[in-house]
Amino acid sequence: MRAIIFIILLYYVKKNFVINDKIVILILGVAVLMIIQGALYGSLNYTFVYKPIWMFLAPYLLFRILKLDYFKYFFNIVYFTTITSLIIYSLYTFIPPFNEFLRNLFVLIYPYSGADWARTILIFHIPQPSGFFFERNGSIFHEAGAYGIYSMMAVFINTIYSKNPFQKKNLILFIGIVTTFSTTAYIIMFLFLSYFLLTGRTNILVKIVIIISFFIVSKGIYNESVFLEQKIRSHYYTQMASIEGSEKNVRGRFFALGMSVKSFLESPVFGRGIDDETRIDIGEIGAFGYGIPGLFARFGFLFALLYLFYLFKGYYYFCKINQMNKSFIYLFIIVINIGLLTQVLFFFSTFIYFFYIGLFKKELSEK
Repeated sequence: MRAIIFIILLYYVKKNFVINDKIVILILGVAVLMIIQGALYGSLNYTFVYKPIWMFLAPYLLFRILKLDYFKYFFNIVYFTTITSLIIYSLYTFIPPFNEFLRNLFVLIYPYSGADWARTILIFHIPQPSGFFFERNGSIFHEAGAYGIYSMMAVFINTIYSKNPFQKKNLILFIGIVTTFSTTAYIIMFLFLSYFLLTGRTNILVKIVIIISFFIVSKGIYNESVFLEQKIRSHYYTQMASIEGSEKNVRGRFFALGMSVKSFLESPVFGRGIDDETRIDIGEIGAFGYGIPGLFARFGFLFALLYLFYLFKGYYYFCKINQMNKSFIYLFIIVINIGLLTQVLFFFSTFIYFFYIGLFKKELSEK
C-alpha cells in the first residue's frame, strides 16, 4: 500500500496536483483523534503521523484519477480472479497431488512461514487446512469470508451496470461464493436472490415456492453441516461468555462485535482502537473493527456518524446515477453492511471510495 501511495504521489507531483482541503482536514482530524486516544489509554506513539495518511490518501488519489470508473476495474479484477481461483480450487480440491504440489511449492517460496498456515501468491490463496473434505476458496483474499463479501459487492456493481441480476458473469461469481463456505456470504447472497425473485415478473406462487424451498434447503444444509452448525454454535457461546470474563486475546467475530459495543459504551465520544495499542488490554487486537459497531467503537460517535453519512450518501448517489430504484438502493446498503459485520473491511479502499463519492458528490454532479 505504501508503495502504491508513493507511485501515485509521484504522478501527482508531476501534474502539480494540490490535495483538496477536505482531505487535509480529514487526515488531521483522525490524527488528532489518535493523539487523544493515545493520551487516554497510555499508548501515545508515532502511528498518528502515518496511519491516517495510509488509510485515507491512497483511495483519495485513486478517486482523483478514476472517478466512478474505479468500479469497472474493481468488477473486472474480482471477476477475473474468481475464474482463476475456481480453476485452481477445483484442481486443488479434487486432485490430491496438485494440492500437495502447491503446498510444497509455497513452503519452498516462503520458508519463513508455517507449513500448515494459509499463504497467498498473486492469483490464489491456499487456505489453512480445515479438516473437512472441502477447503474454503479464498481466491486472492486473506480468507474466504472476505472473498465472499467482495464477490457480492462485484455482483451488485455488475447488476447496477447491466440491469440483469442473473447475467452470466454474476452466475460465475455466485459459484465462487458457494465455494467460500462462508455463512455471511451465503446469507447476503440469499437476500440478494430473494429480492430479485420477489420483485421479478415470475408468477407470485412460483416466487413463494422458490423462496421457501431455498430457505428449507439452506436450513437443512446448515443443520447437517458440521462445519457451519457447530462452528456458529460453539463460536457464539464461547466468545460471548468470554466478553464478561477475564480471558484476553480471544479471537472471533462474536467476541469482536460484543467488545465493540462494550468499548463504545465505555468511550462513546473519542472511541478507542484506531491504533491497536490503545485496545491491547481488551483483547481481539487484530479484528476489533467489524462493521458499524466497530466503526463507532474505534472512532467515537461524532466521526462515525459523519463517516456513515457520506458513506451512505455515496452508496445512494452511485446507484441513483445508474438508474436503480430506491428499493434496490436500500437492499444494497443493508446487504453490504450485513456482510461488513463479519469483516474488517470498513476502511479498505473500495468502501472508503464510496465515502469519497458522498463527500465529493457535488463535484461529480458537475462533470
